[in-house]
Amino acid sequence: MNFLKQIRQQHHISQEGLAAMLNVSRSYIAMVEAGQRDLPAAALTKLSHLQRNDKAALAIARQPLAKVPMAKITTAQNDALHKILSARLVKLRHQQWILQQKLSKAEALHHKAMDTLLQVSAQHTVRSLKPAAHIEQVWLRGMEATAKLELNRMPLHQLELLKIKLEVLEAEIRVVEGRIVPTAEK
Repeated sequence: MNFLKQIRQQHHISQEGLAAMLNVSRSYIAMVEAGQRDLPAAALTKLSHLQRNDKAALAIARQPLAKVPMAKITTAQNDALHKILSARLVKLRHQQWILQQKLSKAEALHHKAMDTLLQVSAQHTVRSLKPAAHIEQVWLRGMEATAKLELNRMPLHQLELLKIKLEVLEAEIRVVEGRIVPTAEK
């Protein structure tokens, strides 16, 4: 039997509960238990900390939180849950910042390439009215090729995909923020 399944069964934790604690999906836990995948180092570290130190977090993981009445959660469990959710929130906000930077750079490159193409198009129109020197024609073709290359590196559908990923991440942040009980309410 797989070590992860033994630990999970020993502590009466569902795959969903363990997945939430280790910040992986339930299907990933199932693949690890089936021997198809390995746990990442970060998840192994969390698992070892939970095995040694955090019995309150293990108690919470035994049941999905939605099924646990809030009145039955002890202060220690609430503190452990707050700690886990706070750490997750920090990680999500960092991922959000990285994704926002990536999206911002991609949009700037896309707009710059589109502006360059518009300028080149305008220059072609002006040059068609009067004869242009060979060097100017070569320069315009080079500018056009460079702009098209930039557009091919980051097509519009990839920009839209980045925006969708950012929206999903922001929704997850709102969910985690909603589950964290502020310390004043404890």
